[in-house]
This record gives sequence, structure tokens and C-alpha cells, in this order.
Amino acid sequence: MNKCYVESEHYFSEKNFNSSIDTIKDTFYETAELTDPPCSKCAAFFRSTITASLENIHVEIEKMASCFFGDKRYQPSCIKAAEVLNEFKKFELYKSFKTNESNERFIGNYSKKKG
Repeated sequence: MNKCYVESEHYFSEKNFNSSIDTIKDTFYETAELTDPPCSKCAAFFRSTITASLENIHVEIEKMASCFFGDKRYQPSCIKAAEVLNEFKKFELYKSFKTNESNERFIGNYSKKKG
């Protein structure tokens, strides 16, 4: 995963923004596969780091695309970065909802409420 993260940074420095976004997206979803307790917390932290990096990429591309002398060829990459950020946020919301739901449905919680 770290290799993919570094690869994304390399693509960004070369202004190959779509490849950078694709690589960082792949890295994000690789961390989602780490669901066991010792790894899940580190994976969640790494996803937040990845999300922050993509937010920075989006801001930089947005600056290049929208300033007075901005290059409109960066606009599609800017839109793509925004879409992937929204995808990340939906994933995290779904994941947190799924976690909360499973805790509420635990039979021990139900029996404590009844008694």
C-alpha cells in the first residue's frame, strides 16, 4: 500500500493527475480489505491520510484549472478528484453505519435492555 501511495505522489509531481487519482483510489480500497481488529484501526487511519492527500490534490488541481491563467485541460481531473472524494466519504459513512448497526443488534444489548 505504501508503494501505491508513493506512486500516486510520483504521478502527481509529473502532472499525470488521472493516474495519481486512480492509484490513490486503489490504495484506499486496498485498506478496506483489512478488517481484522489489529489491522482495522491502522487501515482506518491510513484511509484518512489517503483522503487528506486526495483533498490536497483536488485543491492543487482546482487552483491550476480555475485561476486567471488557468489551464482548462485540468478541469476533468478536478471533477474526477471531487467524485472520488465523495466516493470515499460515502464509503466511510457506510462503514460507520454498518459498524453501529451491528453493535445495536448484538443479542447481549437486547437482553440488557429487556432486563
